[in-house]
Amino acid sequence: MGNAGVIRAIGDAFGADPTAVVNLVGPLGSGKTTLLAELAGPAVVDGVDTAGAGEALAGRAGPLVVAGRIPLRSLPGWSAAGALVTIEVPAWSEEDVTRLAATHDVQAGPGLDLVRRLSGGVPLIAVLLCRALHSGAPADVPGAVADHAATGILDRLGSEASGPAPAPGSDAATPAGPPDIPAALAVLAAVGEADADLVRELIDLPFDALDRLSLTRRTGGGLAVAEPFRTLLDEAFRWREPVTHQVALTRATAHTRHLLETAGDRAGRDRLIFRSWFLTGDRVVRDTLFPTGEPHAAVGPAAAADLDDIERLVHQWARRGGLDPRSTGRILDGWMRSTPDGFLVARTPDGRAIGVAHVPPVTERSIASMEPVLQQHTETVTANGDLPADSRGVFVGLAFCDEREPEVHALLLRAILRPAFAHGGVVVSTMWPEYQQLVRRLGFAYRGAAADDVYGCGRPCEVYTHSFAPGRLGGWLDDLTSRGVPTPLGGDVARLRRHLRAALEGLHDPAALARSPLLAVTGSTSPEALHDWLRAAVSDLVRAEDRLDAEAGRTLDACYGRAGTVRHDRVAQRLHHSRATHFRRLDRGLTLLATRLLLAPVTGAPESRT
Repeated sequence: MGNAGVIRAIGDAFGADPTAVVNLVGPLGSGKTTLLAELAGPAVVDGVDTAGAGEALAGRAGPLVVAGRIPLRSLPGWSAAGALVTIEVPAWSEEDVTRLAATHDVQAGPGLDLVRRLSGGVPLIAVLLCRALHSGAPADVPGAVADHAATGILDRLGSEASGPAPAPGSDAATPAGPPDIPAALAVLAAVGEADADLVRELIDLPFDALDRLSLTRRTGGGLAVAEPFRTLLDEAFRWREPVTHQVALTRATAHTRHLLETAGDRAGRDRLIFRSWFLTGDRVVRDTLFPTGEPHAAVGPAAAADLDDIERLVHQWARRGGLDPRSTGRILDGWMRSTPDGFLVARTPDGRAIGVAHVPPVTERSIASMEPVLQQHTETVTANGDLPADSRGVFVGLAFCDEREPEVHALLLRAILRPAFAHGGVVVSTMWPEYQQLVRRLGFAYRGAAADDVYGCGRPCEVYTHSFAPGRLGGWLDDLTSRGVPTPLGGDVARLRRHLRAALEGLHDPAALARSPLLAVTGSTSPEALHDWLRAAVSDLVRAEDRLDAEAGRTLDACYGRAGTVRHDRVAQRLHHSRATHFRRLDRGLTLLATRLLLAPVTGAPESRT
């Protein structure tokens, strides 16, 4: 809509009712004050975000414009004397941000690309990012630039960051100090969303203290920092405190995995799978499936009236990829004849179709239309393969969205994956390098390339499959997140031994310990705490009454007690053990520690025996 559109909307509201109160709502830094300065005639009240504002404005009549970060209707004590018209300040377009950056002498190049990506259409963020670039923060280090801007945003929170006033006469009448809201927002931004249990574990702050902030919003999984503030704070946190950032991801992954193992409904399970992907921290997965910004569109099944839009979007898809239009048309015709109910369409609020996908279930009826893009792999990947015995999953042969709408593109991709979850698996055929990279990062199995270049673009389709059967979900997430953040450990001694050995090998490297899933298992809140836990556990073993157990403890201590590369031959010689005895004692020690964790999970460092 832009500033001019907002001003027109305000004028229209007063034209319809001169006594109306217009509530101008927008996030911190969205330009509300600038808009108010352009208004002529009506009385204005700015910054209506503090406790008591609702009561102070109760019963007021217009013409009056009230601007704030949260809707006036949500403030305690608010009551309208007449009409209340709420108008949201829209995010700035990419073109608007580009012009703003130019006034701050940030021209085309990596710096401008970063300002566009991280600002999310919020002008204050764009200005702060430009200033960060001029201060010397390098454009190729997004975290350093984001850190400057994040500091400016958090400084602007004002009274929101001071915490609620204690109730009169309560024991908290003299608080020890205000809650650390900036640090809490950084952690919440890093993990994506958090319920009250996870907020308590990670932040040690009341859930309500975050819930009342204008930068947070409620989601299906608890609270989240609204975009683009979430991405900005996450980038800054990842750059400023990389070890602490990794610890937050690791502990949130443990929490999410526990919820996933006990999820009772499909919608909750799907959301937790997406959250697990987000928590890997993988840049490709994040940028593709969880980009900065909110999607201003909805995705739903295509109707018969959508045929023309589907054809138009598919032709755009073909032109972007240099595909042969005749070949593309033949494949589309086959899909429309056999599985017309397999199309999804993404539409903007005004009804404009900007994205399309084809995600039909794999059935005897649909297999023939898939053969041109599966070719020699058709029989293998549609005959169950690694999919559940009672399902062949869904087929994904097309996903396209206007390239200017990355948030809607991500929404479309997530909409594709939900039926894949529901049908237990997915078969993907794609010639797009970006999609090939994404499905590889997600751990889908590569089945090979099609023999012929069916689209005539010089890039043969690559075929991938994956099973989402519940019985295979845990192992897949373990493998997937081990590339980013290890998942919490189950009751498998062998797995615990591997992670214990890795943690001991990284005992003197805080960054390595920050990635250990033992953080969640041992109750450690930092790499230092996990270091202390491991040292104490080994010390306990050294003092064991059983001679072989004590020798196992001494072997672990000799191997990992000091920094540096382990030389097993030298350790064995120093302890007067043969090579075979050395490795038996090493294995015994790891097994004893793993068994200890399984039988008696702890919430802090083990107490040493005296």
